Amino acid sequence: QDMKPLRRMTAEKIEKLGGRIYATVARMSNLEKDDHWTEIVYDDARFDVELPDYLFSLSNLQNPRPWKPK
Repeated sequence: QDMKPLRRMTAEKIEKLGGRIYATVARMSNLEKDDHWTEIVYDDARFDVELPDYLFSLSNLQNPRPWKPK
């Protein structure tokens, strides 16, 4: 779009989450319309979780099987 930014993501709140410092509230704002934005709020996070190989297979992405982290 003529090489000018249209959106900006900002970290609105930074806290410890899952044992790490993390942006717990992030906002994507439309730079052309002040009242248009999307906000993401993270309540919980787990890092360095071992994931089974099948989790991202085409078959599992089309028909997900239940899985919970240990």
